[in-house]
Amino acid sequence: MATLGLAPNMNPNKSFEVLPNPGDSVSSLSFSPKSNLLVATSWDNQVRCWEIVGGSSQPKASISHDQPVLCSAWKDDGTTVFSGGCDKQVKMWPLLSGGQAQTVAMHDAPVKEIAWIPQMNLLVSGSWDKTLRYWDTRQSNPVHVQQLPERCYALTVNYPLMIVGTADRNLVVFNLQNPQTEFKRIQSPLKYQTRCLAAFPDQQGFLVGSIEGRVGVHHIDDSQQSKNFTFKCHREGNDIFSVNSLNFHPVHHTFATAGSDGAFNFWDKDSKQRLKAFSRCPLPIPCSTFNSDGSIFAYAVCYDWSRGAENHNPATAKTSIYLHSPQVLCSAWKDDGTTVFSGGCDKQVKMWPLLSGGQAQIVAMHDAPVKEIAWMNLLVSGSWDKTLRYWDTRQSNPVHVQQLPVCCYALTVNYPLMIVGTADRNLVVFNLQNPQVGLCEPTIHVP
Repeated sequence: MATLGLAPNMNPNKSFEVLPNPGDSVSSLSFSPKSNLLVATSWDNQVRCWEIVGGSSQPKASISHDQPVLCSAWKDDGTTVFSGGCDKQVKMWPLLSGGQAQTVAMHDAPVKEIAWIPQMNLLVSGSWDKTLRYWDTRQSNPVHVQQLPERCYALTVNYPLMIVGTADRNLVVFNLQNPQTEFKRIQSPLKYQTRCLAAFPDQQGFLVGSIEGRVGVHHIDDSQQSKNFTFKCHREGNDIFSVNSLNFHPVHHTFATAGSDGAFNFWDKDSKQRLKAFSRCPLPIPCSTFNSDGSIFAYAVCYDWSRGAENHNPATAKTSIYLHSPQVLCSAWKDDGTTVFSGGCDKQVKMWPLLSGGQAQIVAMHDAPVKEIAWMNLLVSGSWDKTLRYWDTRQSNPVHVQQLPVCCYALTVNYPLMIVGTADRNLVVFNLQNPQVGLCEPTIHVP
């Protein structure tokens, strides 16, 4: 809320803004699987594309529907965009070739979800007409029509797994190797309406988000049911907000949630931990997505219509799309006070000779975000790739790599003592007079 006559800060996380802004609320965001082309669909009937290059956004092209557009998806080769919406049709837009959009799918009610399935070379569309339809885009009729128990509200595909969330809180599971038969039907573990879904990267289960500010982590196999759990999020005091978007990181398999409270958070389902909470924006976040390598997280900030048209204020309802770049997660000084080290989500450590005015250079690399660093004549870095690495900054390869049981979450050094906290609640103690021995006694389990 604005106070003392000041306008609210629309961008409290200092993210990069994509310009020009869409003319109305954004309903979906999709990155090309082959490049940093970003597509947004919106309630002003538009599908827009920007190219994201080196901290700038360049508008590339746009197409129109006859009514608000609700969903989008890319073909796996990055050449073509699909979009569907309230005009009950799906358009295929050969974006890279500059061709005209054409209608390739039709429903009897608005199209809420679409996905391209490269293994089948088919488009699947889910609608409020209570059907899924599979389309060969060269043909005018669907290859198959699958009846749903209710209206399609959410859909996620990670071949061969597909889950469809419907209006009655049913979650319909399909094995796309046999798409004409339901594999399983599950009652949502959440008590309120399904808002979003995301299939696990290993196809063993899925995330489900609801309008009640809660996420469920659910496994398909009945033998894995003990691993299922739910957790609360996107709440403040007695105020409860919808979870609007769930996105797995394409590399690290952590995930992001975004909600109508205007916040987005990063989580690790395996350790049941929130990795990072970001500042709340003054308007809801209706949708979000990662780019193909996970280096950019895009999110829209705008009115989400959950409170109806009567609560829509055009004077304050600005629509924005922001790009969240890799975060710096840790820093350390060299003992002589001349140099700063920093590490983060870009999986690297930079050395910055601050006092001499020199340029920062990369001196260490990991296979996942760098969570902790410390200097002790060698640089030590701890990462979510489950390693500690010791570096002589004059060399390109680590002096030693120490395997950890799970992700590094915390680290402290007071030579010769070093303690590393990991995602499984273990505290691993090292004697740095003999660091290559590995774990030394005691290894402590946090109560």
